[in-house]
Amino acid sequence: MYKRRARVVFFAAATPCVAALARALAEHLDSQWLDVRAAFTGPAPHCPPATSDGLPLSAVPAALDESLLGWADLLVCLDAAALTACPALPPDVRRIHWPAVAAVAHLGVDDPTLRKALEERIQGMIGGMRLLAGLDGGSP
Repeated sequence: MYKRRARVVFFAAATPCVAALARALAEHLDSQWLDVRAAFTGPAPHCPPATSDGLPLSAVPAALDESLLGWADLLVCLDAAALTACPALPPDVRRIHWPAVAAVAHLGVDDPTLRKALEERIQGMIGGMRLLAGLDGGSP
């Protein structure tokens, strides 16, 4: 049985507002399974307060640092620059890369192709958590 939600950091180095979008989508889709943060490197991003359909992007991405990595279970790299900028991870933090998202990350937070790519992968993560919890007979 899972004792807590999975801690996920969405990391985008070249497109930090995409990390903010991923966080907002994960919280919107089902916050029961995931505790999410958004991270960036470089200059502080200037993300819009919301997408054109009203999804709030109010949580500004944080700079990726040791404390954020120490909190995380999973670091999701959302663009190619994030893979290059990824620091050494603590031993208990796993890193994954979503190439399908990286391929469309430059399109911006209001692009339906980007949103669909993010939603599909986030739903996959949530579905995996539900499946594991079901096998174990529990919930987060």
